[in-house]
Amino acid sequence: MVTRLHLDEDVRQRIQEDDAPQHDREGWPSDLSVLSFFGPLVDRTEGLFRDAAEALVAAPGATTSKLVVVLETHGGYIEVVLRIAEILRYHFRRVEFIVPNYATPRA
Repeated sequence: MVTRLHLDEDVRQRIQEDDAPQHDREGWPSDLSVLSFFGPLVDRTEGLFRDAAEALVAAPGATTSKLVVVLETHGGYIEVVLRIAEILRYHFRRVEFIVPNYATPRA
């Protein structure tokens, strides 16, 4: 089962082209979960990622083999980014990021 939020057709096609020969009945790869985030990576943001990762893992038919994160941000704090990476790696064997437009450092 694929769990997904806020994906457009371009991202869906990119995921299908990358790998996963098996797809669900809607054409999505069957061995991954997808999470999207739009906003700054600042203090307490990692709690949102933790809650989302736990919800994805707890969903019926969920997989922990791969997580694709669609990330659109103006940046944030490296400490927060490191905590987010640790959280996601704890819950999923493989984590990939798609940055559709930009990710710029915080000034």
